[in-house]
Amino acid sequence: MISFVIFYVDEGLKKAEDHKVMIEQFFKSASVHHPDCKKVVLSDFDTDLSFLDKDVEVNRYKVDKSKIMFSRMTTQIAYLESHDFSINIILLDYDILINANLEPLFQKKFDIGLTYRKDLVFRKMPINGGIIFLKKNSKSKGIWFLEKVYSVYRSKYYSKKDWYGDQYSLIYVVGNLIFQSRGQKSLKKTMLHFFSYHVKHIIFHPQVIPLLKMN
Repeated sequence: MISFVIFYVDEGLKKAEDHKVMIEQFFKSASVHHPDCKKVVLSDFDTDLSFLDKDVEVNRYKVDKSKIMFSRMTTQIAYLESHDFSINIILLDYDILINANLEPLFQKKFDIGLTYRKDLVFRKMPINGGIIFLKKNSKSKGIWFLEKVYSVYRSKYYSKKDWYGDQYSLIYVVGNLIFQSRGQKSLKKTMLHFFSYHVKHIIFHPQVIPLLKMN
């Protein structure tokens, strides 16, 4: 069983309705391949989430919209601290669709699963902060890792508190040299065993989401 956890805050943008459609379609795609999954939204105290289905769990936190990505990380850590880790967890962006069963990934030996992009445009921040796998029963390691990333974010990349700071912090913590020499798609650093995964079961085309039909 997997808990799909997203972060959404209404920033007062004109396309707020598009974001709601993305969230609805994201959870539908997750349910297609994981009928018994848990669906979770992390948000602030003001965002209207009445459009969500009743089976979606909502957790609200104090969020500073001027540093949205930094705030996302603080809410993720807060959520993990309250979670019992009895099931697997994926921290995700919602502008994606799940197009396969992701349970087999959790059968691999790892504590933290990280996804990466091969595109040259991401060469300085290849690890995607929008998809992080956390195995059940790995609470202490998962929180330790994200707190380490948070510490680096705060001390070295706080100027990027609105966007991309999390991804610069992720590659800093994992280490560029370790990442580049990952070999069989696995990494080891300090107390953690990582599994690095090139995304192929998840698609990043939010512009087509309104055109998709799902049962």
